[in-house]
This record gives sequence, C-alpha cells and structure tokens, in this order.
Amino acid sequence: VNVSYFGETHETNQEPGGGLYRLQVPTTLELANNEPVLLYDVNPETWVLSQMFDAGGPVTAAPSAAIGTADSGYSLWLYFGTGRYMSWQDKTDDTQQYLFGLKDPYYNGLLTDAQRAEILNSEPLSVASVDGSGDNLLFDATGVRIYTDGSTSIAGTTFGDLRTDQDYDERYACGWFKELELAERIINKPSLLGGILLAPSFVPNEDICAFGGSSYLHALYFETGTAYYKSVIGVEAEGDKDRVLDRIDLGLGISSSLGIHVGRESGARGFIQQSTGTITQIDMEPAYSVKSGFVNWREVR
Repeated sequence: VNVSYFGETHETNQEPGGGLYRLQVPTTLELANNEPVLLYDVNPETWVLSQMFDAGGPVTAAPSAAIGTADSGYSLWLYFGTGRYMSWQDKTDDTQQYLFGLKDPYYNGLLTDAQRAEILNSEPLSVASVDGSGDNLLFDATGVRIYTDGSTSIAGTTFGDLRTDQDYDERYACGWFKELELAERIINKPSLLGGILLAPSFVPNEDICAFGGSSYLHALYFETGTAYYKSVIGVEAEGDKDRVLDRIDLGLGISSSLGIHVGRESGARGFIQQSTGTITQIDMEPAYSVKSGFVNWREVR
C-alpha cells in the first residue's frame, strides 16, 4: 500500500470540525530475479502526511475507496461523510452535515500536470473550493432528482450528461457533495457495490430525554452523487415520470454498515442490523454486473 486515507475530528471555536488526510509512502521500482518489483520505503520519516479536504464537520467513520470508470479517467475515488454521535451534546446538534465523493488529484486520470499542481496547491479543499476561473471544483448534488427515462431535475441535463462531466472544467472536476437532512449524520463506513455507493445515516430522536433515533440508507451512483437512472432500491411516481429513489427509511435504531451478499438471486442483497436488534434485508440492482457469467459464445461444428 503506497497511500492510505483517514478522517479526523477536532474542535474549533467550540464547534466540531474535521477533514480527510492522505498518507503517502514513497516507492521505488527495482529488479529481483530480473523481474520488476515495487519496494516501499519503511522509514516513517519519509512518509508524507497531508490534509486533502476540510469537511467542515467531524469525520468519525472510515472512508471507502473505489476506482472509477472511463468517464472519470479511472480515477481513485474516496467516499465519506460528516457527523458524530458520541455524547449527549451530539444528540441535539443540527449542524449541516455532508456526504462526499472525492477524486484524489494524485490519481485523477483526467488532469494535466498543471491542473493537478493547481489543485494540490489549493489543498485542503472544501465545499466552497473553486478553480482559477471561479468555477466550483465539487458539484452540489443536493436535491438533484433522476428519472427512469434518463432525464433529471436540472433543466436541459440528462443523467448521461452528469456522468460524463468529469473533466477539470466541468461539474465533477474534483468530485461531488450532498447536503444531508436536518440533524442527519454519517457515523458508519459506506459500502460500494457495482457502481453504487451505499451509505447508512442516522438522525437522533428529537426528544432530549429519549434514546435512539431513525436510520436511512443512501444509494447513489458513485461518480455523480445522485440516484442512478435505473432502479437500485426502488422508484416512486412523480407526475408522469418514475423517480429513482436515492434514500430509503430503515426504521428505528442506529444502523450498522451494510453487509452485502451476492448469490443466485437477481442483483444483490444488503443486510443491516439496527441497534434495536432488527436485521433489515434490502434487495438491490447495482449499476454494473457484480457476477461472473457468459459474455458471448459460439457453437463450433
């Protein structure tokens, strides 16, 4: 492993803050038995620690990572959210929290060397970061609705437009963010399956004297931060169209991270255990196939 990522939380002016850090380990390419091998520098003094993102809130759950599609130049994506639930003060905290999908500039296949240097010199990035022309580096996916016919709630923009707007001067230059609902927060590690980000969230009970709360599951296309254009966890009628759901209610209790099972059933199944003891099964249809099988065949005579 030549790079790792971790979140952190701290207090600034009596308000919880946090961000995402990158730890890079230098490597060298050597020969062993006339074969190239990658050697890692085991001296911690040569390792490079940098804050790549200021999340504006506590990051208490581990991030997840994925390699993107050709649309994003096979970039390395990182997924995490903000929020915490560690003390009674956190129960009543309704500070705005977020869910993020970020492309690490070091491993962004669509950037030129000059663009990569500009972004790295601007780190730590934030939801307000802009490029030299004043354009946002992260796309705000909050409230964007996707329909099964491929249209979106953004006038003149299809889902296909969103998924390919990945260059430096386009919507998803460095990734996306999504604002969570009032008092909603991410306190468990997200999961990824077949191009879908599956992120459980939690909203504490509003009654200060009560315990628990309610959990939800976000199911987002991993490179847009929106729903996919096909049903993953369900659809809902909206006028004369069917809107693809990007969030469902899991019921009472704090949810665990998602356990995923890929078997003989169509698509896949997710299992989440609530703090109440309830185990919820969720049937899913990922964006991309996660099973092996025939792609093509021919009969030879």
